[in-house]
Amino acid sequence: MIPLLVTPQSRWRWQVDPPLPRIISAWERVGVRVQASPHSGWYPHPPLSHAEETRGRGQQAGPPRLRPYSLFHLLSATEWRWIARAGVIVLLLWVCGARGVGATPSGQPTTPADAPSNAARRRPRIVNGLATQAFPTTGALLAALDPRDPNRFTSECSGVLVGCQTFLTAAHCVCPEGVDTASACIAAGLTEPSALRVFLQHAGVLSIDSVIINPAYTFAVESDIALLTLAAPVTGITPSRINTTGTPPPGTTGTIAGFGITVDSETDSGVKRYGKVVTASCDGRVPGVTNVCWDFTEPLGPPGGDSNTCEGDSGGPLFVDFGAGERLAGLTSGGRPTCWPRSFSWDTDVFYERHWIETEAGADLNSTTCGHLPPVGTPRADVQALSGELSTTVTEQRATVQVPPGTRVLRVVLNGEDEQTDPPRTNDFDLYLKFGGPPSGNDSDCRDIAAGPYGACIIDVPAAGTWHVLVDRVSGAGVYQLTVTTFGARRPCAGDCNDDGEVTVTELITGVNITLGRLLLDQCPSFDVDADDLVTVDELLRAVSNALESCS
Repeated sequence: MIPLLVTPQSRWRWQVDPPLPRIISAWERVGVRVQASPHSGWYPHPPLSHAEETRGRGQQAGPPRLRPYSLFHLLSATEWRWIARAGVIVLLLWVCGARGVGATPSGQPTTPADAPSNAARRRPRIVNGLATQAFPTTGALLAALDPRDPNRFTSECSGVLVGCQTFLTAAHCVCPEGVDTASACIAAGLTEPSALRVFLQHAGVLSIDSVIINPAYTFAVESDIALLTLAAPVTGITPSRINTTGTPPPGTTGTIAGFGITVDSETDSGVKRYGKVVTASCDGRVPGVTNVCWDFTEPLGPPGGDSNTCEGDSGGPLFVDFGAGERLAGLTSGGRPTCWPRSFSWDTDVFYERHWIETEAGADLNSTTCGHLPPVGTPRADVQALSGELSTTVTEQRATVQVPPGTRVLRVVLNGEDEQTDPPRTNDFDLYLKFGGPPSGNDSDCRDIAAGPYGACIIDVPAAGTWHVLVDRVSGAGVYQLTVTTFGARRPCAGDCNDDGEVTVTELITGVNITLGRLLLDQCPSFDVDADDLVTVDELLRAVSNALESCS
């Protein structure tokens, strides 16, 4: 028998539910002692005969003699389920203690091959793609048009959220134009965090606290990667997991996403698009050990099924499913000679860069949920994707949104094309929101009139009913996307880290590691059902129950 001793040092406590006293009583009726420890714990002891009780430490006591099935006769099926749940907890404790579950694999990346000359065309680089408001971790990196004007931003690159406060993009996106190495970039000066913003369609426009690049960065060679730390954690979005499986081999199908342009000569960046690619050999054009490559060839396949990156997509994700869900396998880096067919493109290999990412991002990289809002993609986070086009003849567009009772947060987020083509002009679209009636320029519950096509209205505990949205053209013309997300009250389900209505063995192990101090509670707040910043044995038992019987 494995004794289960609970101590204050482990921050556990027993909260005995009704079946447990009967279980204890049943043990005692068959001669099993339940002894309280000095640390407020308890554990069962097998029954001993009188002779066995008087034996010294060096003597072996024989196994207790119990009447066959006597315990089965004394306990109900419900009580046996509680014993099974407790047994799962003991097993998880033993596994985590003996095998160190949660340890980060070690190892060093291999040395990249020599790269060809830097004749490749540098592209803050989706062509033949489809517009989308999915891929919630894919964001735009906005840069100030004028450092002296902190309210006017335009889309510079793309990127991806990999932690609640960690956003990855390409290194060349935060270096001066034409600077192709880390040393030269640092000497010339990285873009100041105050001159940058991260835009996410389900969160809004976010400030940045710090910017770093990989010190090994050389464009078209290796490590075209930068890590941005957000000023505050994102909520309601599950970060993307990075690839730790291996470099995608040639012939692997993946999904690219970004806010870049669709044609070399266009200025339609600022709209999120996605498409499929099939990886190919880098064939010496860039080092294959540090990059993931593909060819964009003719005949061209259907939109969204045969795509390419272009200007403004740099830093955006390449997602690949290795068998356990999509992982971030690449970050858009460059391509040549154009974005159109008969072109060659490459991404920074995230697998090669994984150790640098893990070191710089720290524990935030392991975040499975952010905050106490249900994440986008789960039933209690409803998304309404709207889009339209503004011009000199269509200067405004309106929509209504139904907000259900119990909604904790309403987010209405706007993005659009940065510029019109003819004549060239920067777009400026404004956002207005009002409950119960149409808004106007001077009558609204929320408005975002910052210069540019990006904005957000975020309402905590909004009134249930009809909300009215106005997208108003100030200048320019082009397509916009309006993403409305309503976050319902998160139903307490102990152990359901990703709020998908199920508790898995992996999530149970996460809970045990939180209890043992190996992971922070932020990795899975749902274990803390009573919100006392502790994970108790009772809460672990609830999680086991949810794993066995679902969260319903």
